[in-house]
Amino acid sequence: MTIATVATGGAAALPFAGTGALIVIGLAVAFVAGGFLLLCHTKRRAARSL
Repeated sequence: MTIATVATGGAAALPFAGTGALIVIGLAVAFVAGGFLLLCHTKRRAARSL
């Protein structure tokens, strides 16, 4: 492969890599937020049952 081919391939793959990174970050944020909300909900339920 020539340098031009590698550069063109890299430029073509860049948007897909950026989208993939955004999806991964979004999933991580959603997972953390979901875990936090679940923890708060469980604590509140535990406090109410005591």
